[in-house]
Amino acid sequence: MANLMNLNDDSMRLIFDQLDVDCPQSFKQLALVSKGAKRLADSFRWRSITLSDDGPLSATSEQLIMLLLDTNHDLSKHVRQITVSDFKGDKDWFKLEQVLCNLKYLQSFAWNANRHIPEDFISTLENWWPDANLFVNNLRRPEAERESIPLDWRLLGSPSLYSLTCLVFLYDTVGDLVVDSGATNYILRPRSELEAVRRVLVGKSRLRILKLEIASTESWNHLPDQVFAIRSVQYWQQDNLNLPLQAEDRLPPLREFNLPGKAQTKLGFYDFTPEHCKALEYSMDWSRLRCLDLGNRCPPHFFKRFCGRLPNLRSLYIGLRKAPYNGCIDGYDDPAIVIDFINSIDRLESLSIINESMDWNVLLPAISKQAKSLQSLTARAPVDLSRYHSPEWRNSDLEKLAGVWKGLEQLEIDMNDEVFEQVSAHSRIEAAVYPN
Repeated sequence: MANLMNLNDDSMRLIFDQLDVDCPQSFKQLALVSKGAKRLADSFRWRSITLSDDGPLSATSEQLIMLLLDTNHDLSKHVRQITVSDFKGDKDWFKLEQVLCNLKYLQSFAWNANRHIPEDFISTLENWWPDANLFVNNLRRPEAERESIPLDWRLLGSPSLYSLTCLVFLYDTVGDLVVDSGATNYILRPRSELEAVRRVLVGKSRLRILKLEIASTESWNHLPDQVFAIRSVQYWQQDNLNLPLQAEDRLPPLREFNLPGKAQTKLGFYDFTPEHCKALEYSMDWSRLRCLDLGNRCPPHFFKRFCGRLPNLRSLYIGLRKAPYNGCIDGYDDPAIVIDFINSIDRLESLSIINESMDWNVLLPAISKQAKSLQSLTARAPVDLSRYHSPEWRNSDLEKLAGVWKGLEQLEIDMNDEVFEQVSAHSRIEAAVYPN
């Protein structure tokens, strides 16, 4: 026990984090050993707490709030991170503000609730804890409630914002009424919240994690009888379905960046055009990026533009599409573009490739180059193609890969039963296998 008490904070945190995963009851047992052991156990057990006024956590949350408000209790000395998973009522906001004022060493605050945070509360957080990092997760925005749950611009505009996971809506609005060959129609105009998000992002010095998802919704359901809405001829050329970066825009140096790739909505696509890739390149210091997710269908414009420009990347998620697309470059399906991009990255720890276009043996040399550092590999076809013809791992390919595996801990691939039996007989890797 004496040796444990003398460890530095980081070492003890690793030990207790693993203890909490493997045997959470051990914290209670450790607290019974001595007063010193209790202080040590409590300091790690209560470093991070989650509060909610709804569901199974509500009773526990109420007790925690009472203890945090008790000036004679030492819980407020242990808490470093608070997550609000949901808060539907209005009566306890004052108590939450008092909790913020009572804490001694707050480092981060996460807001995951499906409502706007009161402005007084966010101001209290900024004033009392200006160095605490704010984490925002705002993915739960039901389509039917788009108008009643807009993006929380006060929260997104906070100087404390460190991590933003955000669902952004693309939607149609009704434009001009036109009459053509006796038919009366409204012209639909695409609109996007991405422009407003851009204004929030530019100049955010503390933001380090940005994860954007897009979805489409409709705001033109109440047209007059016998009048229809049609999309304009120029609809698919609209640039406002992308993050509309300007030449002078500068994003903060992100560590994690998720873009929705070629994810299709009812309105169209987020598309990595050459112009958009150029704007992305000049908008940020990419040398600090460690995690990049480009979605399931990313054309090669990005790969060509950023080849060799991501020296510290450790996690990569990309998708390789098969069919030609509007604005595709010559050789869009050339494997060399993808191979050069992956080869330009050193020491990847996690690699996910959603592949609908290339044989895996073509990509194998690039994947093998990461073998010494790679811990997790996902190499699959898109879900919508998994039941049809798609690239499939062969036993010979896996044997080549197995020859260079070093620290791989997780493997997720498509293979048939015969190959699975051959591989599993010689593999100690935790594998997720999806038969075709």
